[in-house]
Amino acid sequence: MNKSGEMYTKQIIIQFLLFFFLVFLLPTKSIANERLFFEHITTEDGLSNGSVFKTFRDSKGFIWVCTEDGLNKYNGYSFKKYNSIIDNKVSTNSIQIMDIIEDQYFNLWLGTSEGLFIYNRKKDNFTQIESNSSNGDNYGILNGLINCLLFDNDNRLWVGTYMGLCRIDKLEQNTNFQSISNFHFYYKLDSNPKGISDNRIFSIRQGKDNEIWLTSASNNIDHFIPQNDNFEHIEIQFNKRIYPSLLIKKISLDNAGGAWIYTTGSGLIYWTIKTNEFEQITIKDKKGDPLNTSIVQSIMIDKNEDIWIGTDGNGIIKINKNKELIGHYKKDENYFSNLSSNAIYSIYEDQLGTLWVGTYLT
Repeated sequence: MNKSGEMYTKQIIIQFLLFFFLVFLLPTKSIANERLFFEHITTEDGLSNGSVFKTFRDSKGFIWVCTEDGLNKYNGYSFKKYNSIIDNKVSTNSIQIMDIIEDQYFNLWLGTSEGLFIYNRKKDNFTQIESNSSNGDNYGILNGLINCLLFDNDNRLWVGTYMGLCRIDKLEQNTNFQSISNFHFYYKLDSNPKGISDNRIFSIRQGKDNEIWLTSASNNIDHFIPQNDNFEHIEIQFNKRIYPSLLIKKISLDNAGGAWIYTTGSGLIYWTIKTNEFEQITIKDKKGDPLNTSIVQSIMIDKNEDIWIGTDGNGIIKINKNKELIGHYKKDENYFSNLSSNAIYSIYEDQLGTLWVGTYLT
């Protein structure tokens, strides 16, 4: 560890991936007067693009950055860029990396604009997981846009796409990934009212009791019922009105038996699962004025159960579990040590307690 690292061993380090910057954020120790400082690293260090959909630290310590213009692997000193990961295929456009996740055998899985891939560490390349009607994929959903990935506690891979939902079972350490056959596909069908509510899946989460929850382009939250291999639909309602279905919405589960639903147009909603109550959340600043949380792209609940809210246009808003404001962090052109963009696309806390925030610099 270098001297700078030793100096901040008891402090949280937050690193921001921007269009032109990789930024390190060092907060002070006081929560009541929390102040954040940013140190910028330019694209000369190799970051390929500023639309950062996901950041992830793998079990080997590498930081993987999913962008609109390919994948980046960061070793703490430099980046390696993977602009095209499709072997033996001609592609004129860079692939968009939407999500990345690691299984219990240390395999990395990628959800992309061109399908599902797995990373081969020894060969430093990628294998596409393809499917077709012979294994039940009547619509080729694994070969299109993959929005989100989840490994559940049974090492089953859930894949959310724009054309339906897939579950892959019985993944083992020595699986031949080019011959996977344990696929289960779920589609919205008028003939099956207990299927998924919509084929456009935006998020997949697992609760503390191992239950699986989905959000999609419908006005429902879908709850997987494993005994029947189907779904229960919970309609999102508050103030005696139904939530607009066409807005993108995602869900993050807390440890208090609730869930944060964040949207691109209707702000923040808190759902108390046990009582099935939905509450529109308004966060006020120190003057009592409401902060703009109309468009929220990301939420992260940290190890202290504080909630980091990434807005598209209003920076980062941090609150405690009682929904009280801790801090509001925005771009300020007069201070280089501040956030360089108010468009926050992703927030991630890794195993070391480091927070990584992906932004888009306009």
